[in-house]
This record gives sequence, structure tokens and C-alpha cells, in this order.
Amino acid sequence: MIQWLQSTLVDVLTVAPSSPQDFREKFESGKLAFERGRYGLSVSILEEASKLTHFYTKQGGEVRLWLVNAYQAVGDLDKAIKLCQELTRHPHNETKTHATTLLYILKAPRLKRRREWLTEIPDLTATGENFNKYRPANPGTIKKPPQIQWEDLSKINTKDNNFLWLTLLVCTCVLTGFLLF
Repeated sequence: MIQWLQSTLVDVLTVAPSSPQDFREKFESGKLAFERGRYGLSVSILEEASKLTHFYTKQGGEVRLWLVNAYQAVGDLDKAIKLCQELTRHPHNETKTHATTLLYILKAPRLKRRREWLTEIPDLTATGENFNKYRPANPGTIKKPPQIQWEDLSKINTKDNNFLWLTLLVCTCVLTGFLLF
């Protein structure tokens, strides 16, 4: 407990004086990097943003929750769990609740997945190299759909063959037979 209190005091005292605008810019760019899948970059930006605000503020809790998610995304589960455990003692109830839920998820046992259940996604980072791999070599090899052949309506027999009237007469007879008996 004393060690935690000392580290917290050191954290509070070593926060660099900066404008709220600097923090907001770092925080937003860290979130954007995370949402775009650039987790390593997100970790570094969010760590800088967390140094610009106190741990016990609402913004401090929010940026550290995003940092927990970024740590987990890069595979640094130990750092994510440690920071999440610290956030469970945060003074803001919303941050504390999110941290508790997130900690429960982080500590959950990992399920084993069969290889055939997984779908492998190709790496498309080098688009120029991989683009040629998926494009057909000769554009002439692509088959065009066949042209639609329209029927000539003048060749179709549209004369009434009285089948409809015969069907209606039989149905009427059957129904009256059921009603009478």
C-alpha cells in the first residue's frame, strides 16, 4: 500500500506542465491510431498523453483505459493487467467500473481454437507487390457474360385455349358438391 502511494505521488509530482490542448491532441491521435489498427504507435502516443495528465482526473482514467486496450492489442498482457488493476482503484466510478470489467476480460482463460476454425487474412501492406499476385496476367482471359437473347413475341401463341374456363367450372362444381353434402 505504501509503495503504491509513493508511486502515485511520484506520478502526480512528475506530470509535466502542459496545456489541455496538448493533452487533447495526443489523446485524440492515440485513439485514432488505435482505431486504424496501428497499435504500437497508439501505445507510444497514449503513453505520452498519460504523462500530460494526472492519474486521478477523469481524463487521466480515460486515457489509461485506452492505453490498457492498446497494450492488450500489441500483446503486452502483463502491462495491460497491471495498469487495469491500478485503474480499479480510480476515484471516478465510471473509470473504476470499466477497469473492473476490462480486468475480468483480460484475466479470462484463453480458449484453444482449432486451426480449421481460423481464416487467414493475407498481408496487403505492400500493395504494389501483392496487387500483381491477385490480378490476372492477361486481361483477355476474363470471360465476358453472354449477351441476353430476347424472344420474338410475335412467334409466341397467345390464343386462349379455354383451359382457364374449364378449371373454374370444375372448381365450382367441386365446391358446390362439398356445400350440398
